[in-house]
Amino acid sequence: MRNLRQFRPQADALEPIHLLSGFMFRPLPIRPVFVGPLPAPITPPVTPPVTPTVTSPPVTTQAIQMMGTVEGSYSAVAIDPAAGVSYMFSGSSATVSPFGSVMMTGGIQSSAGASDVAQGKLVLSNASGSVTLSLTGSPQKRFAQVPSFFSYTITDSTGQFQGTTGSGTMVLTLAPNPTMNPTLNQSGQFAIRFMPGPSPMFLK
Repeated sequence: MRNLRQFRPQADALEPIHLLSGFMFRPLPIRPVFVGPLPAPITPPVTPPVTPTVTSPPVTTQAIQMMGTVEGSYSAVAIDPAAGVSYMFSGSSATVSPFGSVMMTGGIQSSAGASDVAQGKLVLSNASGSVTLSLTGSPQKRFAQVPSFFSYTITDSTGQFQGTTGSGTMVLTLAPNPTMNPTLNQSGQFAIRFMPGPSPMFLK
């Protein structure tokens, strides 16, 4: 009968490891990294808003003939007799065709040393617009009282009356209040009547 040997594994002893005498561990140098300026952000182009062009409709010219009467109060002052007398008017009318009911303001300068005709301007207005009248009195002597007959021409207009043109005759009637010096200073009531066509005073 065979004799069986028992086998016991054994660990061999490891030889000591010696580092090389000339070797030393050195950390790698850290080199700075230079970063250039960041590129500017790309801004998309801004398109300006398009402003629509508003075209005003053409002004239609309309010739008219005024008819009607305006009544109210006035005052007259002559600061310098050589310059004539200044008349200021303020009144209203139930109807002045074709404008309807209107308010009226304005003034007239009587003839003076530099002019032998009275001149003035009146404005008629209501909620629909206004018209401006340029006035020229009938020929008279210098320094005379304000005349009764005037020719008028529409020189400006606004609102629904814009584009209105026309000319005609204006008749002025004054009813002054009693005063010590009616030639230089006065006040009272007036009536202005508008008529179509030229005044007979301008046809002479």
